[in-house]
Amino acid sequence: MREKLQVQKVEFARANFEETDLCAYGRFDAVFCCGLLYHLPKPWELIRQLPSVAPILFLWTIYVGEDEAGDLPHGLRRKIHIEGGPDEPLSGLSATATWLTLDNLLSLLTSAGYQHVEVIHDDPAHVNGRTVAIGARRESA
Repeated sequence: MREKLQVQKVEFARANFEETDLCAYGRFDAVFCCGLLYHLPKPWELIRQLPSVAPILFLWTIYVGEDEAGDLPHGLRRKIHIEGGPDEPLSGLSATATWLTLDNLLSLLTSAGYQHVEVIHDDPAHVNGRTVAIGARRESA
């Protein structure tokens, strides 16, 4: 892949984000998380790790509207989405994924440690479901 991209200063890793400790990969300037979060059964577990590995985050994900959301513990609201499993190339590894509400996404990022969280673009009419691009930043340690 390095040859195809013609870059040398990159490492590729294959991981199951339902089980991986992101800190094992080190610290980075930023995290670009696009098209991943809405495939996880417990997206809050990945969100909780993000500020530890990077002070800046760009997140693009699908979310669920309040009108479709059910309750989870700790005030979270979500919709369970059926995934295709490991044999479906555009699916997560688990049978189901959890789509959180936009308010929950924003509050989880803040409670994880990002002091500045901003919706860059909200597209509630996206063909695959409501989508949002979020930028988040934590103060330097």
